[in-house]
Amino acid sequence: MVEYYGIPAEQITVTPLGCDQKLFKPEDPATAAASLAEMPSEISSPFIAYAARIEHPAKNHMDLVRAFEILKREHDVPHALLCPGKRWPGSEPLFELIDKSPYKDAMHFPGLVSPDYIAAMFQAADVAVSPSLYEGFGLPVVEAMACGAPIVVSDIKIFAEVAGDAALKFIPGKPEHLAEQLWKLISDDELRADYRKRGVRERV
Repeated sequence: MVEYYGIPAEQITVTPLGCDQKLFKPEDPATAAASLAEMPSEISSPFIAYAARIEHPAKNHMDLVRAFEILKREHDVPHALLCPGKRWPGSEPLFELIDKSPYKDAMHFPGLVSPDYIAAMFQAADVAVSPSLYEGFGLPVVEAMACGAPIVVSDIKIFAEVAGDAALKFIPGKPEHLAEQLWKLISDDELRADYRKRGVRERV
């Protein structure tokens, strides 16, 4: 607005998007997992969560699947991967990659789900992730942090604005770096607890 319309910066107030804090709020993970189990789902704890439409390549599920394989192969994590979202045209390369994976049975793509499902998922998740290559805003990052989910996001400008220092960041296109950041949270209870608190402070 400053650059294109000549409006003085001091006259501009940026108001970010928010989420329904009656729904997206911290909850005991075990209680949330029990609620999640009552919904249509094949998931059990622990798991890594990513909420986004299945759009390739923008939402970058590919990096996440490859990072998940690294976690399984190198660290033998017990986690599943839960990725709700409507499947968009052009996502075939992602599912071809999953079909070839030795860990495909631990990857769950339940399709379009309700807001209640998303909230329970983030409340119960060990770690959330948003690996997008680009975003207009990235509301699920806000929802995850409001639920107290420690989160790893791609190092893009909008997530620096949305998440601040309440998320670990990775370089898009480097699944090994994403795996490293996820492992930091999965393997360190104190760090995970710290980022749970950071997210709630940042968003509430």
